[in-house]
Amino acid sequence: MSKARAIGSHVKLAFLGVNSARKLGPEDRQTAMLLFHAVENLVMATLASEDISRMEWRATAGNHQIDRMTSVLPSDCVIKSNLEEFSPLTVYSTGFRYPTASGKVMKAPDEDVTRKWIEQATELVTVFVRNFQVDVTNDDAVAGSTSPFRSKDRGKIDP
Repeated sequence: MSKARAIGSHVKLAFLGVNSARKLGPEDRQTAMLLFHAVENLVMATLASEDISRMEWRATAGNHQIDRMTSVLPSDCVIKSNLEEFSPLTVYSTGFRYPTASGKVMKAPDEDVTRKWIEQATELVTVFVRNFQVDVTNDDAVAGSTSPFRSKDRGKIDP
């Protein structure tokens, strides 16, 4: 798979995930899982732009661990801190789908927190679409640019 196609596909999947999360709203417990997977796709697009192979980051970060995945990114990646803000979503990646060891259903995140995550993820996807020049309406989304996030005007979102 080409780098441009991989990045484009990750950005499109993130876009679709965030749109679905917005439709469900902060009151639906499934929203946190959708947001996690959307952000995970943004992290994977960033890793691809940095030429960090899937084998390389998986050896270090494992699967479904936003904090570990972002730790592999170089310090000059200006979007890194924005991605790190979503680390609390990691708990909703897989374990949230199943009962706990004691048989209980894990509590959903607070609606206000989820609402904030939706807003931040929406903004972040917009930055990724712009940075990587991805037409998310295209079935075959390919990045027009594969340049990593370096200049502040192309990356970091100020709160």
